[in-house]
Amino acid sequence: MGLARQFVPRLLVLCFCPWAGLAKLQAGFVRISGPRRENHWKHLSKFGYSVGVGSVKVRLRLHRPKSIAEEVQLEGFSDEDWPAVEAEKDVCDCRKWARLTWKIGIKADGQWGDWVHGTVSQHVRPRIWSFVLTDCDGVMRNVTHRLKSEFHAAQEGGSEFSVEMRWILPANVFFFVGFGIYTWWNYKRTVVFRRSAGCIHPVIWILCMGVFIHCVAQVFHTLHLYHYRSDGAGIKALEVLSEILFMLSQVVQTSLLILIALGYTLLQSRIGELDLMIPMCFMVGVIHIMLVGVGKLMDDESYKYHENELLLPLTERIPRRMPYSQTSIARLTMIFKLGDQCDYRD
Repeated sequence: MGLARQFVPRLLVLCFCPWAGLAKLQAGFVRISGPRRENHWKHLSKFGYSVGVGSVKVRLRLHRPKSIAEEVQLEGFSDEDWPAVEAEKDVCDCRKWARLTWKIGIKADGQWGDWVHGTVSQHVRPRIWSFVLTDCDGVMRNVTHRLKSEFHAAQEGGSEFSVEMRWILPANVFFFVGFGIYTWWNYKRTVVFRRSAGCIHPVIWILCMGVFIHCVAQVFHTLHLYHYRSDGAGIKALEVLSEILFMLSQVVQTSLLILIALGYTLLQSRIGELDLMIPMCFMVGVIHIMLVGVGKLMDDESYKYHENELLLPLTERIPRRMPYSQTSIARLTMIFKLGDQCDYRD
C-alpha cells in the first residue's frame, strides 16, 4: 500500500500535465492512381479538432514504381460534408466538397519528400476532419503507385488526442486506480473465505479469473494511452491485446451466468452434463477475438468517424465497465455470506 501511495499521485500528475507530444502519428502504405477511377481517390486518415487552430503535416515516399517523380493533392473534408462526399458516384467529383487542399511532392529516387504543413481553423464547434489523397488530374498517367505515408495531426495546444478522446487518459487512469482497489478487495475476501470454508468454489475461481484478465487488460490499455500521449502512436500490440482481454473477461462472466442459469450451483453442485457448454464458450471466445481483430484493422476507415463508432470513449467505456464491478461485487458478497451455509467440497 505504501508503494501505491507513492505511485498513484505521480501517475495522475503525469496524466494531467501538458506534454509537447509529436501529435497523432499514422504511418502506412496507400495505392493510388491506375486504370480504375476509384483508385484516384484514397482516404488517408482523420482527426477530430477542437475549437482553435490545429495543425497537420504529411509527407510521402515512393515505394513502387521507382524513378517517377509526381505530385498528388491532399484534401481535407469536414464531418458535416462527409455524407455528401460519400454519396458522390464519381470519386473525383468529391473535390468540390474539399475545404482544404495542399500539393504534396513525391521524389523519384524513393526518398521521403518534404513535409507539407497546414493548419485547420474552426471557431464554432469541434469537427472531425477526413484527409484524402487524390490524383484526379491524372498526373500519374494512370500508373498505380504504392506510396508510404506519414500523417501527423495535433490540436492547438499540442495535444495528440483527437477531440473525442481528449479526456480518455485521465478517465482511464481513474478507472485503473478504482479497479486496482477492487481487485485487492477481491483478493482479500477470497483469502478470508478460503480460510473459513477450507476451499474455494469454482464459481469464485472463475470470477477471480475474469477480474484478473480485466485487470491485465486495463494495465495494457493504460500503458498504450500513456505512450500515445508522448509519441502519437502508442503501442499497437498492447492496444489490441487490451481490447481482446477486455472482451474475454466479459465472455468469462457471460459464460458463468449461462451455466448458473442452466442449473449449476442452483440445482446441482457439480457441473455434470453442463460440461458440454465449455467447448461452446471457448468457441464464443475465439469468435469474439476474431471480431475484435477485424474491428482494430478497420479503425481508421473512411466510413468510421472515430474509433468508438457508437459512443464516445468517455460515455462508452466507463458505463460499460461499472456494471461489471457492481455485479461482480454483488456476486462475491453473496457467495461469501452464504459460504458457511454451503458445503462446496461435495
